[in-house]
Amino acid sequence: MDIKSAFDGTRFTFQNNDSLIEGIYSGVPNHIYHQIPAINHSTIKPAFITLAHYFEEVNNKTKDKNTKPKSIGSLFHCMSLTPTNTYDDFFAYPEALYYPNDIHTTSQLNHALMLKGRSQSGNKQDLITALLEADPQAQIFDNRLKECLISNIGCDAFNAALELAGGKFASILSQLTKPELAKFHLKQAMSQSDWDLAETMATKFLSKAANCELLSNGYPELTLIAFDKHRNIWVKCKIDYLKTNLVPVDLKSTENASPSRFSYSAKEYFYDTQEAFYGYVASLLGLELLPMKFAAAESFAPYVSQIYTLPDVVRLDAKNLVQRTLNQIIDAERSGVITGYCANEMVLPFKRRANPRAASQPHSTESYF
Repeated sequence: MDIKSAFDGTRFTFQNNDSLIEGIYSGVPNHIYHQIPAINHSTIKPAFITLAHYFEEVNNKTKDKNTKPKSIGSLFHCMSLTPTNTYDDFFAYPEALYYPNDIHTTSQLNHALMLKGRSQSGNKQDLITALLEADPQAQIFDNRLKECLISNIGCDAFNAALELAGGKFASILSQLTKPELAKFHLKQAMSQSDWDLAETMATKFLSKAANCELLSNGYPELTLIAFDKHRNIWVKCKIDYLKTNLVPVDLKSTENASPSRFSYSAKEYFYDTQEAFYGYVASLLGLELLPMKFAAAESFAPYVSQIYTLPDVVRLDAKNLVQRTLNQIIDAERSGVITGYCANEMVLPFKRRANPRAASQPHSTESYF
């Protein structure tokens, strides 16, 4: 298995001008991976619902998809797979509950100024400036947060975020994931409580011998880029961990890692087609991946984790679904015909009621389906 470094010190090695170069690469940052012009599993996943969902997704790339659970999961992944990158990719910002003795409110600022024999009118920032002039050692929470942000994202990004927030410092955190700030390649901001949660998850996960063995004898965060000459498309995937025996490993943060609940998550979020798509990309590079191992880690105490594989019949169905869906996407792009749930009118699949007379009972608790 020929693994190349994604960066040679001056440029990214997987791209020559506007052309991609097939291969297996290590060290591709997430924000760079998402910019690689190739189809990945997340790209085609909406097509498993309908082609209409797929084309809506690819034509609407400005949506802010960064959610809190996803952020915690991303940090958990980093801490578990590439811990040395944690402080390069993430930072924790302070929360008020951790600093109860700081000055937080306008009334507290006015009171502190009064104790210093000062009187100041204006907005909250004016009061903060006046108090710091009177007492440079004053512990003001807004100032603590400001210093943290500037030290982690830089003055230019801070000022740009503040401008997006309309000059309202209280709204600055919500601006950090906006597309307008993408050019700064910011580290991902995490609240201190979310940071602590992800750290606890990673610590508990790695304390289990089976999980440590799973993440040994292999390579973390490998990016595969390949060209499908039959479909004339570039495809890519990023494997959490690839063992030397070609067993791919995928970490999943979840609320419930029990077999019944994780099975539901696997179906709901298309983990089966994820495995199939990764295998498809790898096959284009001459690799035959073994069945993927999914390591599910709970995000609540006692932070139970469990390793799963999918049934063979599910894996085969998913493999066929991925290939069929790729063909349907290409056909739709060529023809311009985008279907919804069904191409034609159809009879609705309708499960009969257990008690046909229930329809005449206005307050019946009988289920329709």
